[in-house]
Amino acid sequence: MTRDPIIATILSLMTLSAAAFAGPAPGAQHEAYLLDMSEPENAGEALMGVTLQGLVNRDVPRLFLRSHFWVNPASDDFWVRYLTEKKAFHFTKLHSLGEAVARLSGEGRIKGLVVYDPVRYADSCIAATIAAQRDLLPVTPEMLAYRTPMLAGAASWVEDDMSRPGLWGDWFGDRKSGPDGMTVTTSSDTEKQPRGVQRWVKLDLNQTPFLEIQVEKVSGAWGVMLNVGARDSDAPMAFPFSSGTGVFRCDLRKLIAHGEDRALVRIGVRSKGDAVTVRRLRLLAPDGSIPTVQPAVIDCFRDLKVLEDLRGRFSDEESAYAWAVQTLLPGCSKKMAFSAIPGWWNMMGADLAVARRAFLFHQNNKEIRKDYPLFDTVLRSLEPPGALLGWGHSEWLMTWRTSELGNYVLCSGAPNLSFWAKVPVDRLFSLPEPQRVKAPLERKHYVVFYSGDGDAPKTIAGVLNGDWTDPARGRVPMAWGIQPCLMELCPALLEYYAHAATPDDSFFSGPSGGGYTYPITMPNLDQFVDYSRGCMAAAGVSTLDEWDLVKLDFAKVHQRFTAPGRNAPVRCFLQAPMGMGQPAANLWLEDGTPVVIAENTTPDSSLWAVMPNDFDRKDPVSDVVRRITAVADAQEPPYFIAVYSHMSPSFCREVERRLDKERFKVIGVGDLERLSREAGELTASADRSGVGPGGSMQVDLALHNPDGRTGQPGTVTWTLPPRWTASEKSWQHDGVPLRGVLRHSLTITSSAAQTRAQARILFHDSWLPWERGLRVECYPESRTVTDCATTEGWEGGNGGKVDVADGQGQFSGTQRFSRVLRSVAIDFDRSPILEVIVPKYDGKWGVSLIDGASEVRLLNDSPVMGDLAFDLAKRTGWTGRRTVKLAIYPAMSFGTWVTLKSIALHYEQ
Repeated sequence: MTRDPIIATILSLMTLSAAAFAGPAPGAQHEAYLLDMSEPENAGEALMGVTLQGLVNRDVPRLFLRSHFWVNPASDDFWVRYLTEKKAFHFTKLHSLGEAVARLSGEGRIKGLVVYDPVRYADSCIAATIAAQRDLLPVTPEMLAYRTPMLAGAASWVEDDMSRPGLWGDWFGDRKSGPDGMTVTTSSDTEKQPRGVQRWVKLDLNQTPFLEIQVEKVSGAWGVMLNVGARDSDAPMAFPFSSGTGVFRCDLRKLIAHGEDRALVRIGVRSKGDAVTVRRLRLLAPDGSIPTVQPAVIDCFRDLKVLEDLRGRFSDEESAYAWAVQTLLPGCSKKMAFSAIPGWWNMMGADLAVARRAFLFHQNNKEIRKDYPLFDTVLRSLEPPGALLGWGHSEWLMTWRTSELGNYVLCSGAPNLSFWAKVPVDRLFSLPEPQRVKAPLERKHYVVFYSGDGDAPKTIAGVLNGDWTDPARGRVPMAWGIQPCLMELCPALLEYYAHAATPDDSFFSGPSGGGYTYPITMPNLDQFVDYSRGCMAAAGVSTLDEWDLVKLDFAKVHQRFTAPGRNAPVRCFLQAPMGMGQPAANLWLEDGTPVVIAENTTPDSSLWAVMPNDFDRKDPVSDVVRRITAVADAQEPPYFIAVYSHMSPSFCREVERRLDKERFKVIGVGDLERLSREAGELTASADRSGVGPGGSMQVDLALHNPDGRTGQPGTVTWTLPPRWTASEKSWQHDGVPLRGVLRHSLTITSSAAQTRAQARILFHDSWLPWERGLRVECYPESRTVTDCATTEGWEGGNGGKVDVADGQGQFSGTQRFSRVLRSVAIDFDRSPILEVIVPKYDGKWGVSLIDGASEVRLLNDSPVMGDLAFDLAKRTGWTGRRTVKLAIYPAMSFGTWVTLKSIALHYEQ
């Protein structure tokens, strides 16, 4: 048995989960209920549904909701099949929310009601918090009178006069109501599918087999898609693209199989700028008539008394939360809170919060840094590291503030987590990180397709966005992100993936450890690292997708994750680029642990956090191949190219097929760990990427020994281009200690005469069978604007200043538009390239060129570092010889300083 308390706690919770559910005899079925709650129209009914679920699932998995949630509408039915076939569950279908309340309250699981006025959203959050503490159901007066859609039985069919656009969710589109109906537009262009709005409708093909739509006006082309859980590309078009107006009718029996009881109706337009105005949408009986509805109302509250009444208790939201913080917060969970931003997409995840008796709240203020007292109060009540389940208005601000308070985010809603929390695991398991590559490290570009939004349980519950069920899975290496804290919260959910994985499936920890944080801002970093490594060890993953989207400090964060300790250290980092403008990079820590950063220099080159719609729609596969090849063209192998995108295995397999097999090899996480650690045994980096005739650069060599393979003395030699020289001929080195590093620097000078080209320098260690390459851009003319070793030529403005420390320029500012400027003469007709070397920064910074009243941002409000190159003629559109101002903005929306090592100007002609 492990001695580590974190792993021991996780394993004991898994054992207790199994023991608590061990009532039925072996082979017996486990009884549970199944309730359809797809996009409830009434917020009160939605809240009561997830509260009911959280309460009855607190001890055993009793109620599973079909939510058809947006991540993957088919996932609910997928899990019901899995739980039935593999976990011996038997689901009894409930036909209404009223029936669910009546049945489950009749089992003694609900003790009463708490009534609230829905006018203030805060009251609903407080009601749910009270309900969680006292086993009550939150209800509104309208719900008590059975006048809400699900309780009144009026949610079983659709006759939509388009007067309530709130019933429709966005589908990459916009909608608004007017006198002629609801107008649908889109700001997203596409050639294959409409984009617009969507809503779920309940189906009964025997009673209402026809769908009718009345179109009043159209500009461009419109269409209607029906989706019952298939990929969009497979979903049928009820009404193909048309520019017609009038009344149109479709026979659903020709499009949808009998037995389907829900469909996602999507009204969209073909292209950006198109618009369609819909007057009415309705389902019709077989004879074309409007069906007669006889709602079956169940008196579900008959035996439940109102034990708490919040009506009239609070004068405003502030006083409501002040009361809740004083009265309720002390009795809530110390390990979880719920950020209840409105919307079913988020609130469907509140069931776990209710089951854990978490505090539910919604902070209206979007600017966390200005005034966020409620948020801070709730998060400070947790025992760090605690979980903030739910979502907020701004991802990075919410996560930044949560991290500063020592906690982590479980982002956005995932349905049925309270159910999964009590599903027992059959045995201990580990997520695989298989090593498929048997050959030693080669001079290749290794490509890693990684996906899964590992920071979000919604992705895990969504069967990895539906990509897990792609028929090509198992035919191309794929790396999937998971959240290690789910080993504690919902181990049975991860158990499925561990057992269903193929040898081509590998797993890594999503950002940034146990849960989603920006670790560098955490005051309890050591505590969080310890918690994260325990969760990762329990899950069996050792690669970490580390996100610090505000600043980057390898010494403070990465080395904490790799330091010796009671759990295995992180073996490899898939580091999120800091922002747009960050080039791809392969880096190694002092102990030889690799850090692989995905390309994110421009939107047209990015390979990080991109969606399929971001690629060229005419040939997206070729676009991805082009982006990967562009990174390879700039980097000498062996090199590791990370591709983080929501691409299906089928898509990735086609990308793999089109990549040059002589240059590229697609690998998973297990091979990434081994090969990238070997690649770090010899590294070479230059203090600049470009030189002019006779130009010199400093090259830093490093030898690492992360796994005890290269501990012997040896000799490093180098091969230079013709007429290039080096300050010495070789480096005789001692043995490298385990997890140690040896460093050496030399100066290399280019040829006195050269044209625009790319030069290669090769380095070889006598102990390694492969060579390390370094590519250098050669320009016919190049000059150093400044080596940043002096403040001469710079002038400050708006609180900006520059100092010199350790031979580098440290630019600092006191406000967003603090800046430091210097004059630079540039000939824009000769294709100038500005190279800026950035070794470190504090936050988001920027750089501009200013010519009179015209200013062009080369880098805007971004936290990036490394060797940055800007094509000035392309970026500015300027021509001729000009003397312009180079402006450095060190303190934009976040941060106070940036350090520059050098600035050079190269000409391509």
